[in-house]
Amino acid sequence: GQTVQHRWIYDGKTVAEVSFKVRGPRWRVWSSKDLMPDWIGDWTVEIVVADGSVIAAETFTYSAPDA
Repeated sequence: GQTVQHRWIYDGKTVAEVSFKVRGPRWRVWSSKDLMPDWIGDWTVEIVVADGSVIAAETFTYSAPDA
């Protein structure tokens, strides 16, 4: 019965926040983000709970497609 949020961060700025209502102890959610070609670099996606605490985070690198 809790709300969680996926916070998408690029270049130190929050680009998107996606909220979800968790309806069970093994509930799974996912989010996605369309990335612009010039948004190359490191991205972080944080999982944030209602009190603002970050309970998990993953970082990935978005790179230009091979020519």
